[in-house]
Amino acid sequence: MTTRRTRRTAKRNRKNSDEQPLGALIPETWVSKSLFKRLLSLIAAIILLALGLLGWLIPVITGVPFLVGAVVAIAMTSHRVCRWINALDRHLPPRIRRGLRYFQRGVHTAKTKTREKIVSSREKITRRRQQN
Repeated sequence: MTTRRTRRTAKRNRKNSDEQPLGALIPETWVSKSLFKRLLSLIAAIILLALGLLGWLIPVITGVPFLVGAVVAIAMTSHRVCRWINALDRHLPPRIRRGLRYFQRGVHTAKTKTREKIVSSREKITRRRQQN
């Protein structure tokens, strides 16, 4: 006799077995090789870390987004840190990992749309200049 709980667990296991494996949270291609870009991202990481700690101390400012940004900026400076973050990501539950990928896609899509708007506005300006 199966209970409701075992049926739910079996259904969840079937659902998780059909999913494709998730890739790395921070691809190693994001790690820049130029010294200038690495120093720039390290400085950004230090500033974001300071803002995150300030947000932790002052309750008006939320510090978590700054701390997450600092971790990503630090990961962009070193292959070792990037691999460490990806290894930690593999230990997270699948639901949280999917949520992180969803958020990451949303940010990437917003950046792409912003770039497209900038490019289209530049094209409009150049067309107007050519017409005059």
